[in-house]
Amino acid sequence: MPLKSIERMNELIVHVSKAFDEMFMKRLAIESQLFPTTEYIIVACVNSYITFYSQLSQVANLITPEEIGKNQKYLFSEITPLQIFDIVMFPLFGRMSRIISLHKGDPFKESVEKFKEMQFIVDFWERLASTYFNGNLTVYEMNGKCQILDESQLREIKKSMTSTSLEEIKEIKKVAANLQLLSFMDECETRMRISSHGPYPHENQDLVITEMIRFHTGESQQWPWSETKAKAPYSSIAFVYGLKDMDRIWFNDWGTMFTEPIDYSENIESVAILAQNKRDQHFDVLTLKELQEFNTYAQQALTEQFIKMAKWDRAKKIAAGALVYNKNFDRFTNLVGITDKIDWDITDDVRKNEYEDLVNMIGNRAFKSISWLLRPNKRKKKNPTFIPRREKQK
Repeated sequence: MPLKSIERMNELIVHVSKAFDEMFMKRLAIESQLFPTTEYIIVACVNSYITFYSQLSQVANLITPEEIGKNQKYLFSEITPLQIFDIVMFPLFGRMSRIISLHKGDPFKESVEKFKEMQFIVDFWERLASTYFNGNLTVYEMNGKCQILDESQLREIKKSMTSTSLEEIKEIKKVAANLQLLSFMDECETRMRISSHGPYPHENQDLVITEMIRFHTGESQQWPWSETKAKAPYSSIAFVYGLKDMDRIWFNDWGTMFTEPIDYSENIESVAILAQNKRDQHFDVLTLKELQEFNTYAQQALTEQFIKMAKWDRAKKIAAGALVYNKNFDRFTNLVGITDKIDWDITDDVRKNEYEDLVNMIGNRAFKSISWLLRPNKRKKKNPTFIPRREKQK
């Protein structure tokens, strides 16, 4: 795979920085009360900076980014816009953290060999994203539109849409909220299992879709802590809403949907509840009665998970969050059957430095990264967050 020129690398680093900055500030405003998310993100991303080139190159030897981008645009695919953005965000974030903490912000103190690894990663991401998004690279670049399904898939989904009452809509949204809470908790307060996309035009409505995947059905578990006595009736579910008279609908590269008005319950004209069946990678259309099975599962599993996680100490929470961030790349290694060959653990380097610092809340190496992320917008314009390989502007 050819390496990007430094000039093109810098252009892409600036682009990703702008998309990240906008999302990070909104995420910071809803910081988790259960998990030290900023801390485990730093640990995971520095670990990605160290290990991801080796992992990605193994995938690239067996499948091209264009093949992935072309073939993974379907309902319930495990490759989502979030996973695509993470390919470049994680190692760039880790690179930024190390340059800030070890090299006083000077990108030229990063080794040439390490920068070449980043060129490889960014090239893979650009080719994957441009194929997936039909020439664009991010949802940010498309002004919040995330229309990834083709007409043949949408035709089948539209056939499933039915009108429903406001009371039924409230019940559906309640179940959806419970499933999202469970998905967040099982993934240590991340959106890794949740993906929202759209809007797709449908008659006088806009269709928006929120998918949730990898629920515990009893067949396998996502993480060491994922097994619960409660079992999901399906491993994946999608909520499709037909919205009318909305002022605005938009998405970001983390698969989050935003709307004006914020509460769109009274704007819902039609609904479909879809679950991935076990027979043919298609979907079953669920009734409200069948949806209640999901609600029972969500409530029981949430209670079980909260009891388990509330007992974890800070070290375990940071280690678990880092594992979630790093091992979600298994969606790509699964495509080529090498997941079991990858070492997903935190490296000794990161464990002795960022991990120990943040677990024990000592030193300032990792906390320099947080200060850098929170700098004023004027400074971000001069010196992008993910640090191009050029002289810093004063």
